[in-house]
Amino acid sequence: MVDQVRQQLVEILGLRACRFEHGTLLGRHPRLEQDGSLTVGRANWDLDKDSWPGEEIELRASVGGRYLGRFMLLPEPGAVPPPLQARLVAVSLADHVGAALDTAGPVLDR
Repeated sequence: MVDQVRQQLVEILGLRACRFEHGTLLGRHPRLEQDGSLTVGRANWDLDKDSWPGEEIELRASVGGRYLGRFMLLPEPGAVPPPLQARLVAVSLADHVGAALDTAGPVLDR
């Protein structure tokens, strides 16, 4: 499911690349928030005025406030950000991945 959603995010958001990271949060990347807005540090980023930032963007996959992983989004250089509705679809897809990972439980080595 993660791979399918990763590909859908590339298409919906017009990305150059997208990858998924399990585990703890490392670094302070710009973040695509639940309401479709973007924050950089603690400040809101105006996507309509400033376009995408020039670095990877984090989209968290969580459920019930518990972090399970994140998609790292890499926009095309100079690309116009997608409309809010597309960003909200992306957030919803990431939430579905979080729910699926939560119900899947831990992966056991055999």
